[in-house]
Amino acid sequence: MNKLLYISHSGSLHGAEQVMLSSLRICVSCGCEVTVLIPKHAWQEGLADEIRHIGAHVVMMPYRSGGRGWLRTQIVRLYNLVSAVRLAVYCRRQKITKIYSNTSVTILGAQLAALTGLPHIWHIHEPIDPRYGWRDNQSPLYRHWMTAHKTQLIFISRQQMEQWSNQLEVELNGQVIYNPIRQLRDLSAKVNDVVCYGYVGSMDERKNIQTLIDAFNLLHAANPDTRLLLCGAKNEEERNRLQHGDGVEVRLHTDLVDEVYDQLDVFVLPSFSEMMPLTVLEAMYKGLCVIQTCHSGMSELCKDGQDCLIIDPTCDNLFHAMTRVLQSDLRSRLAANAANKMRSANMNRMYQQQIEHLLCE
Repeated sequence: MNKLLYISHSGSLHGAEQVMLSSLRICVSCGCEVTVLIPKHAWQEGLADEIRHIGAHVVMMPYRSGGRGWLRTQIVRLYNLVSAVRLAVYCRRQKITKIYSNTSVTILGAQLAALTGLPHIWHIHEPIDPRYGWRDNQSPLYRHWMTAHKTQLIFISRQQMEQWSNQLEVELNGQVIYNPIRQLRDLSAKVNDVVCYGYVGSMDERKNIQTLIDAFNLLHAANPDTRLLLCGAKNEEERNRLQHGDGVEVRLHTDLVDEVYDQLDVFVLPSFSEMMPLTVLEAMYKGLCVIQTCHSGMSELCKDGQDCLIIDPTCDNLFHAMTRVLQSDLRSRLAANAANKMRSANMNRMYQQQIEHLLCE
């Protein structure tokens, strides 16, 4: 029986963690014994409860994520050393067979793999982008870690894999596995004529939420029968900061995404930088019309003007795209094409097969 040690970079429940939970479910259902390590400072953020519900064990230790430059990453490496040594002992005693690290900033997994010689599956979710904490002077460190013996990389798009290979100037031992889509119910019928635009996710600066609000305010001034619903604020302070303008509603983060999607006609992703955004996959699968950023790998799966609208998310571009989809025929056509494509792609089955091969065999 495989005994797996998962290492998470956080204790929250955002996109990368949701993908990790999908992998956990697959491994537990295959009969693997799974332990998940969560940083001690983040144990109250919701992830631990979900892990226990799946049937995996939770361990907490003090460690930090890398990133934001060579010097800081080296300091984090030293800080993590005590936990890495403790984990090496744990792996030997518990007869761990494989290590899985979630996100590129989870350098503790690379440290542990070097100490134990165990196979290391490293799931990379981020692009090479300063907004994700990347600095070019980190390249030598990541080149060393990512080309280490028994390290297998998972990328979430072809574009991302090429980007990392070009940055590190080396051929990486990796494969592309597209993100799975959470099980969602069919879209509920709308009961009013107001066109509701929406966004689900964090309100980080790279998500470009203020520009979306500015574009909606222009739209709403000319089209009062419109509404903007933003869901994902981390606290009341963030919610109140963004809660301005007629027709704009900002909600705190929730795991009940079905209820949010059911209120929308159009899902908008205005980010400056994404890779393979889970919320876009979900919105398309659910049957929503989608406007999304061109700064992502989604063009590998869908076509502009056929399955969605793909734009450079400036205020003007967002305003014009949001105005275009006021036409119900266009909204319906884009939504139907996207839903058919997402459902026929059978991404969850493909994800399951690839994860089983990497972690369970």
